[in-house]
Amino acid sequence: MSEEKEGRDPLDRYYTPVALWEAMLPWLFSATGSPSTVLDPCAGDGRMGKVLKEILEECLLIQLDADPQDKRVRKITYQEWGKIIPAGHFSFGGAHLITNPPYSGNTVTELLAMCKRTGIDRCTLLLRLTTIEWTTDLPMTLPGMEWAMVPDMAWVAKQRPTWEGPGGERLLRDAQRKNPSQKTPPPDRCGSILTSWNIRDGNPSGSTIVKNIGEWR
Repeated sequence: MSEEKEGRDPLDRYYTPVALWEAMLPWLFSATGSPSTVLDPCAGDGRMGKVLKEILEECLLIQLDADPQDKRVRKITYQEWGKIIPAGHFSFGGAHLITNPPYSGNTVTELLAMCKRTGIDRCTLLLRLTTIEWTTDLPMTLPGMEWAMVPDMAWVAKQRPTWEGPGGERLLRDAQRKNPSQKTPPPDRCGSILTSWNIRDGNPSGSTIVKNIGEWR
């Protein structure tokens, strides 16, 4: 009998390869313009923020995480942070949320609702293709968010990512039970898609512009 798998990391700490952020963020900003403020509520070790600051040096960066692995990341969950930030706090404009969120529970709808309440213009999430499939079928019943759940823009990564961080280490240990010579975590079974919602203006057309970023490694 084979050994039992470890299962998912309890804090969903599956960090995005830096090369994927380096490939995707320029595509995002070329389409949406450069934000003045960026919130990363699931920052982990702060790697997305480091790439962001190389592109937008003057951008105000706010990084949060339940288990931060970098001193520049504040230890607080996005749910706790959302409760203490006043409604309309970012209504001055130019604020974007960009993150690779946990794929469990109601994370997507919670982040969209938080953006709407605090006045963040755009919510951009790195998701698995399977996640966006069921997300676009969800009914939007949150107050003030009657516009379609469908994002207005998306960028698809041709290559499947290999997750890093504590979650990636779990994946590697599971893989090594079957193949002791395995040196890196196996690639994710699904491709990644950077999915962006226009929170301020909504998406009246209900359609999504999809672009392929090609190879990023």
